[in-house]
Amino acid sequence: GVAVLSLGTSATVFAHSRTGVLDPAGLIAPFCDSTGGYLPLLCVMNATGVLLEVARAFPGETLESLTAAAARVERGAEGLLFVPYLFGERVPDLPTASGTLLGLRPGLLTPGHLFRAALEGVALNLAWGVARLRALGVPCTRVRVVGGGAKNALWLSILCEALEAELERLAEDESGALGAALQAAWIVRGGSLDELVQACVRPSGPALVPAPAGVAFYRTAGERFRAAVEALHPR
Repeated sequence: GVAVLSLGTSATVFAHSRTGVLDPAGLIAPFCDSTGGYLPLLCVMNATGVLLEVARAFPGETLESLTAAAARVERGAEGLLFVPYLFGERVPDLPTASGTLLGLRPGLLTPGHLFRAALEGVALNLAWGVARLRALGVPCTRVRVVGGGAKNALWLSILCEALEAELERLAEDESGALGAALQAAWIVRGGSLDELVQACVRPSGPALVPAPAGVAFYRTAGERFRAAVEALHPR
């Protein structure tokens, strides 16, 4: 039930499975791992890159100040919906798609509203992909978040509710390096990889637990998001 969400310019969500997970649509990659198991993985092209693009629109702002402004905006950004496909998209399979802002009203083109909508748009798209993973039999009840985006507490709270899963950061920020070191140590030492990982991989604090009100809100928002994508990019 543990999955890993890596938030970089793009983002991935993957989990461990003892059996192969084959997606007939090809959206979930069927990677093998080094233990004889499998790492079903989804990749979206739009994550922190979207936030950086919004930040470029406001030269006087930083990611920290934009996050603070977004935190003062209620869930849903007063109806502003950001379909964040600035770089095309891989899940869903829309390589030529572009980004879209919907629900524009007077007063909504503020840094806080736009940044909140960007955070939520990426989260809703990831939630759509995670729903695909779950539909293929991959449970995602607890998500460990790594990468640069994991430092944004507001984004983590949004993701927690949109993904409907407990979220936790790792004590070690350089998770890729830690993973490589664990692989090397396991090869040299042998024995149980599970025991080695349990001894070395620790959360940085208590897990975030999704609030029921937020889960209900983002379920509805997710329906609106998916309907908008289908309308904008019929297949």
